[in-house]
Amino acid sequence: MNRHLRYVGAVGGVGAIYWLAAKGGLQLAYLHGSVAALWPPVGVGMAVLILYGLSLWPGIVLGDLAVANFSQPVETVLGQTIGNTLEVLIAAVLFHRLAEGRTQFGRVRDVAALVAAAAAGTAVSAVFGTASLKLGGLIPTGQVGTVWRTWFLGDLSGALVFAPLLLCWMRARIGAISPRQALEGAAIVTLIVVVALLPSQRDVPYIVFPLLIWAALRGGPRGAAGAVALVTTLTVYNTAHHEGPFVRATITQSLLATQLFVAAAAVTSLVLGAVIEERHAALDALRENERRLRDSRARIVKAGDAARRRLERNLHDGAQQRLVSLALTLRLARLQLEKNPAETEYLLSEASDELQGAIDELRELARGIHPAVLTDRGLGPALEVLADHAHLPVELTADLPSRLPSTVEAVVYYVAAEGLTNIAKYAHATAATLRLEASNKNVVLSVGDNGAGGADPRRGTGLRGLADRVEALGGRLELHSPPGQGTLLTASIPCEH
Repeated sequence: MNRHLRYVGAVGGVGAIYWLAAKGGLQLAYLHGSVAALWPPVGVGMAVLILYGLSLWPGIVLGDLAVANFSQPVETVLGQTIGNTLEVLIAAVLFHRLAEGRTQFGRVRDVAALVAAAAAGTAVSAVFGTASLKLGGLIPTGQVGTVWRTWFLGDLSGALVFAPLLLCWMRARIGAISPRQALEGAAIVTLIVVVALLPSQRDVPYIVFPLLIWAALRGGPRGAAGAVALVTTLTVYNTAHHEGPFVRATITQSLLATQLFVAAAAVTSLVLGAVIEERHAALDALRENERRLRDSRARIVKAGDAARRRLERNLHDGAQQRLVSLALTLRLARLQLEKNPAETEYLLSEASDELQGAIDELRELARGIHPAVLTDRGLGPALEVLADHAHLPVELTADLPSRLPSTVEAVVYYVAAEGLTNIAKYAHATAATLRLEASNKNVVLSVGDNGAGGADPRRGTGLRGLADRVEALGGRLELHSPPGQGTLLTASIPCEH
């Protein structure tokens, strides 16, 4: 019951907001209050449905009926309400899909999505509205085209101005605005108001554009949306009172001039704000990438130091000890050479065993550092050896038209080796796949399994070390491991060969 009451209250709130926005838009209405120079409810309705859900659409119906002129025929009122409701729904759905759920206009494509969605929705409303007026006998046939154009531009302007304003500012954190930003914003607002009231505006109608540019450059999409809304409000107010640069000989001409100005100002400012936001995002991504490369280089250096110490320890504890023992055995054999030939033969046999053991240990160490098959025969055969020695069946597919640069081959080999090792240790898999594709510009290695999935790259340092190796060559390492669906490790490395 509480849920239903909350829904009814939300619908009523949407209706009230829509009604207030409509009352403001009717300040420049003509033709019995049916056509306005600017129709803010379109943008307000779009923003509400995008932010809080399409299920609140009945509020649009209630708000539109509340502001309707019932002195007109009932079929005219109903036709306009249907068109206005479809307008908001179509525009909201299209924008949400085209902008991929983004609402802050941080990309130029988001502004293009707004224009496309608003144009589609307002075209529907203009058709319904104009047809309703014509069928109700309120306009002659000769005025249908003019009324449709005025209706379309008025609704489009309302969407371009008020949808970005609400989408950008409804969920903004006021506390995140610094005192300097607040002071600069107040200065822009003050200057816009002063410029809008200047008598010289009649001769220089676009004098506010430098201020719009300033707002977009400094405030991004939010600054642009706020400045456009203020300029639009002042422009419409002045024109309604037969003042300002857009007063013409007839009200139709005044409406057209005002609407074109509003649309141009909104699109220009929003695009500029989006460009600025994209530039900031690109700079942030570049800084983050540089930081990650610095961190990865530091980890590579540490990993190299650790590997060097481990190699020294292995040499000291293994091959070095055998070689020391071999030297002592040979020294004893030399002393026994003339006194006890039989003992000499035994000592030489023991020295031979020690030497073979040292050779075997050195080969094992060398295999761990850089496998000989990779150097001698290339990446394809090296991957075949890895697949053959894996602890589970591995399906290998390798498309290598030629040898790759040695650094790329080494990184690809280690990614494959680490991937198969992790599968054997943690994946609980019964089979694995190893696929390698190479072109003239890129090489892609995929290591997959049919195991339990759920791998977390944040655990341990193995995957992080592989990522560092791959990123050091300008590549990218990706892990896809949904629980219960296996794991896929993909390394993509650019290479020229």
